[in-house]
Amino acid sequence: MEKHWEALAKGLRLPDESRARIRAQLAAPPRPREAAVKKRSTPLRGLLIAAAAAAALAVTALALSPSFREVILTSLGLRAPYATQVLGSCQDQGITIEAQSALTDGRMTRLYFTVHDPSGVFFLEDTSHDLMMDFLSGGEGVWSSGGEGLKRLSYDPETQTGLYVYSAGTYRDYATDAIPSPDHAQLTMDWFTPGQRYAGATFFGPADENCDLPLDRLACGEENGALVLLPGQNPQDMDADEVAISSMGFGEDGCYHIRVTQQPQVTPIYSDCPFQVNYWMNDPADPQGPLVDRSQDVTEVAVSGGWDLRLPSLTAESEDLLQLLCVEATYSVAGGRREGNWRLTVPIQAAQGREVVPAETVILSRAADSPPPSGQLDESQVAEIFLSPLGVTVDFVTPAGNKYPCYLDGEETACAVVMADGTRLTPTYDGSTWQNRRGWIAWAFERPIDPGQAVSIVLNGNEIPL
Repeated sequence: MEKHWEALAKGLRLPDESRARIRAQLAAPPRPREAAVKKRSTPLRGLLIAAAAAAALAVTALALSPSFREVILTSLGLRAPYATQVLGSCQDQGITIEAQSALTDGRMTRLYFTVHDPSGVFFLEDTSHDLMMDFLSGGEGVWSSGGEGLKRLSYDPETQTGLYVYSAGTYRDYATDAIPSPDHAQLTMDWFTPGQRYAGATFFGPADENCDLPLDRLACGEENGALVLLPGQNPQDMDADEVAISSMGFGEDGCYHIRVTQQPQVTPIYSDCPFQVNYWMNDPADPQGPLVDRSQDVTEVAVSGGWDLRLPSLTAESEDLLQLLCVEATYSVAGGRREGNWRLTVPIQAAQGREVVPAETVILSRAADSPPPSGQLDESQVAEIFLSPLGVTVDFVTPAGNKYPCYLDGEETACAVVMADGTRLTPTYDGSTWQNRRGWIAWAFERPIDPGQAVSIVLNGNEIPL
């Protein structure tokens, strides 16, 4: 489904003005059927109590296997001496999460942990979940972003256990202008959905020059006290094996209907009906104005083998106003969504580093080979440099007077660190984030260094003394 919307946003079959209007309005995905996950902030004391209670579960958790230990050591490489062992576990719904090791310099943190699920469904390729890592400093939440996020390093099918690493960076608290160093890492998960699938079909309406929406007048019957389309009149594919469109067109009530079918293994995730219709129409009072989103105007009726979706705003009289119609399905084929309460908080110890504020103003342009001034309005000014044995993080702000927020492509920004003996080190890109006219980019060293021996850092050819 994400690819389905991405294709539309990139301008699939939208060469003329009307399609350009559609593309502009589809820059964001369709209305969500679930509220976005918000950052959670919980007092440290409560989390530590929960962690202590969870630690009692350790007797039932699997001991870390020698092979997993080897994977962790390989991932840490020469930075292994700076890693600390962190122990703690939590369990719910038969799934145990157990922390193993952490590596942090206060700006970028990696937490290694295992997940054990005897049923194995958590490890299915199409399992979705909201497992995330947050940080605490002195009992208060610390904003985090950047890094690689969640990555599975190894999986043992015999024990149904996976080894994961979660990588994320911390950035400035914009209220205090401080860079808090986290002292605890917090793993949380509230739900997971094994076998989650997406399917969809997109049609252009009569208002588009290449209309492909079926406009048939179809036969109807009655089910569950409602007028619905009879099945199998003009089937349409939804690019999935489990769901399909059986009939779509105008019913005997003059409204457009879509009859969809689902296989027995389909379990809805967000509501009783796994299907959703989004459709947009021209405003008859302003044909060249913004499209009117009619997606909220849909009536769902359960029918044999599926659902009948009635669109009251799309009638035989208004069909010429329709620009775009999308039929979507979000569902599970492995039992549906499972909710629980997984909370795990462990202490982390940061490797000490040094902070440097440039003595002179340094502004970087967006292109690595184009030193400022570049004429672009989104240049970035170096605010502070943090150098640790593990890596270097550079904080940026928007230069005074610039209209647009600062931004640099972290992967395209060249970074080198010059040591006192003349050695020039080139760390690897490790993550970045940009928000509220600020941002940061982090790079990681292959092997630890002595931050006190660094004499300068070079960013896109600009050498900054340390």
